[in-house]
Amino acid sequence: MIEIKSIYKNYENKYVKTEVLKDLNFKIDDKSIVAITGASGSGKTTLLNIMCGLDVPTSGSIIYDGVDITKLSKRKLAKFRLNNCGFVFQDFCLVSTLSVKENVKIAALGKDKKVDEKWYEEVIELLGLNDRVDYFPHQLSGGEKQRVAIARAIMTKPKVIYADEPTGNLDSENTIRIMNYLERYARENECIFVYVTHERDLCSIADIIINVSDKCVHI
Repeated sequence: MIEIKSIYKNYENKYVKTEVLKDLNFKIDDKSIVAITGASGSGKTTLLNIMCGLDVPTSGSIIYDGVDITKLSKRKLAKFRLNNCGFVFQDFCLVSTLSVKENVKIAALGKDKKVDEKWYEEVIELLGLNDRVDYFPHQLSGGEKQRVAIARAIMTKPKVIYADEPTGNLDSENTIRIMNYLERYARENECIFVYVTHERDLCSIADIIINVSDKCVHI
């Protein structure tokens, strides 16, 4: 379970203070699929990044199964993310100098210093990348790059998958395909899947819809 307690997020300098999120409180049960939606600039990505520890709240707590990750050191937080979370980004974030095979395996190498080759083959098969494993990112289409990003995210068998506008750069056909992959993995592996989207149609697979507006959340 993930518990968000009294989260505030401000950005400030010596001239101005901007309040982005205020007094957020909600829980996400295990096995849930969660859509975070709202208008552009409402704080959706900020909330996602705080939840997964990529950003730090101004105050409040993010608790995973009793562990408050806001109190972890940077090193322990990085280890927590590696061991528990998978990430899918809108701009793919693939390493341009690595092949598809190397991009997919890199997270598993970081976690365990070894790769579960059987699971790797299953992931590649699931995402239809068998004939692309020796390609480099510049040789791939947008949909293929996103499938590689998903493969990398699930190689570590994460307890939680976070996706920030995972279909934002894709056409409608690839959008449906990518969301189907992510939903299938989450359901079959009983993990939490949290994704940001501004498209209401993509909220249909979610068990919980979190709408961010006026610095608050509405569920």
